[in-house]
Amino acid sequence: CHVLTFTSTGAVQDHLVLHPSLETGNFIIKAVWLPGSQTELAVVTADFVKIYNLSQDAISPQYYFLLPSGKIRDTTFMFTEEGHHLLLMSSAGYIYTQPMDEASSARHGPFYITNILELKHADIKETDSQIAGGGVSVYYSHILQLLFFSYAHGRNFAAGIPKDVDALPVLFPITFKSSNGGKSGCQALVQWTEVANHPGLVCGMTQTSNNPVILMVKPDTILVQEIKVLPAKAKIQDMVAIRHQ
Repeated sequence: CHVLTFTSTGAVQDHLVLHPSLETGNFIIKAVWLPGSQTELAVVTADFVKIYNLSQDAISPQYYFLLPSGKIRDTTFMFTEEGHHLLLMSSAGYIYTQPMDEASSARHGPFYITNILELKHADIKETDSQIAGGGVSVYYSHILQLLFFSYAHGRNFAAGIPKDVDALPVLFPITFKSSNGGKSGCQALVQWTEVANHPGLVCGMTQTSNNPVILMVKPDTILVQEIKVLPAKAKIQDMVAIRHQ
């Protein structure tokens, strides 16, 4: 994982290389800056999450989180006045939560996360130790204070999180019929992003057809629009959503 610092003219001022020590079969899913931080970086892999504070130590992580079973699919962070939390989607579909504090610090070695968010919804069924075909993605919006997450069977949800971060009592299904969505027409949403200067506008990409899906979150409803390109065989490779002042 390479961390580059640029000058105002675009020249590379500093080049830092992180070595998260991957074993065979493990891989980096993503590297993400912690909310509001320019020095704290989380390296998310299929087997662990290592969080570094680059202003202090680029070799040893601040936090070193592991799962007791299964693989890591995605990770997000929730920073509130009550504290900092890591939320993690596992391959089995369980959403794990862990406060980031002294007790879970890497100072004491690797830390196994065991807290699981309790989910209650008719569309979430567990078969063969997997929820809705397995977990795909998870994303927390600080502006909306909503958690977005998806499953392999094409189930997508939004939910508010209570302060004690132990259950999601009310889930809002995000339903739409997608092109190339298989027999059910349902696809999991991935790569969640928000539109700067426009609270309530959330973007995701359909996992199979890679089409952008725009969500407009209102107080009493969620509007959904899938963006498609012509010809139908063409695939969107990347996108950015902007709003002008």
